[in-house]
Amino acid sequence: MTKWRQSKNGCRHFSLLHKIMIHNPMKHTDFFARIRALKAAEYKELQAAVELHGGMYEWDLRNTEHPIIAVNPDGIMPSPVDVRIYRVYIREGVLKLCGVEKECREEVRFQPDEAFAGHLSIIIDYLPPVNGNRQRLKSIQYGNH
Repeated sequence: MTKWRQSKNGCRHFSLLHKIMIHNPMKHTDFFARIRALKAAEYKELQAAVELHGGMYEWDLRNTEHPIIAVNPDGIMPSPVDVRIYRVYIREGVLKLCGVEKECREEVRFQPDEAFAGHLSIIIDYLPPVNGNRQRLKSIQYGNH
């Protein structure tokens, strides 16, 4: 039989349920690991796409055709920002992104891993074809066809 117990602050707790939740958490898919894998695959594909463009690509922010992605530049505390990307480049083998905040147009400093999952691929969508034909980038992790 389960028992309710009274805490010091007057709240009642269902003690058996609490014990089950603490000692036997529900098993589920590790979505955090899947998100990390997705973000790693996006990073690799974007880096490969930028390499096809000679290691750098820039958009004119006066034009409306440029990628806008969501990032969490602080990393620790959630503070998402929509960023208008104006340059992607590779420096010493590391992918770099440059962008301004969508509304106030102030420069936002962030790392690619601070972009929301699924958002680095938005940048690839805005890259033009190389040599007149659209290259198909394939992710080793997900095996896109």
